[in-house]
Amino acid sequence: MPGKVDDIEKLNELQELDKNIDAAYAQIQNSPYAKKIEAARAKKSEYKTKRDQIDGIYKKARAEFEEITAKDSELAASQTETQKKIEETQGDYRKVESYTNKLNELTNNRKVIDEKLVKVEANYNKISELKGKIDEAIGKVSMLEDDLNKKLQEENATAQIEYNKNVEKKNVLVKSISEDSLKMYKHAREIAGNVAVAELLNNSCSVCRNNFSPVTLDKIKGQAPISSCPNCQRLLIVV
Repeated sequence: MPGKVDDIEKLNELQELDKNIDAAYAQIQNSPYAKKIEAARAKKSEYKTKRDQIDGIYKKARAEFEEITAKDSELAASQTETQKKIEETQGDYRKVESYTNKLNELTNNRKVIDEKLVKVEANYNKISELKGKIDEAIGKVSMLEDDLNKKLQEENATAQIEYNKNVEKKNVLVKSISEDSLKMYKHAREIAGNVAVAELLNNSCSVCRNNFSPVTLDKIKGQAPISSCPNCQRLLIVV
């Protein structure tokens, strides 16, 4: 059994290396940054959809605002022109009356236009403000996504270095462990996962805490220094 005695410390070291390898691999595959990036992208996509909807409303409101503004300017120019003609035709009662009626009509039309313009402008400003807020939100989410991507790359680089370092150590270590012990360890790990090595402690398994009967205990001790727990199938170090 000298080979097995020499393997005890190495098996514990192998277990730690496997834990580190699994942890680094899980960190690479299941980084919390990856999930946060996914959430940020989903939020940005949602904002962009809203912005596309707002853009359509914004363009329509802007076109309406520009159309009414142009109409108001046109009426204002007509008012100025009509007022000028009134002043130029002083003494010609009929023309003055005609131009005055036209001026009154233009004035009334401008009042209607101005009332409409106030409402359209208010709506346009409201939509513009909302559009600005959405654009600002997209900008913030984009910055967050960039920051998370940077952190993910840094984290994965560190995890990959850790993973490679432990794999290299493991490849060297397994060459010094006896074939039988290594086979038992692999079998225990397939069944029990990361914690594949336990100890016989107070006549029970140090991991699953199963208390052994005297007959089972004698059998385990007869397989010292390395046996296996009949309950959890882990390697059982008997010292």
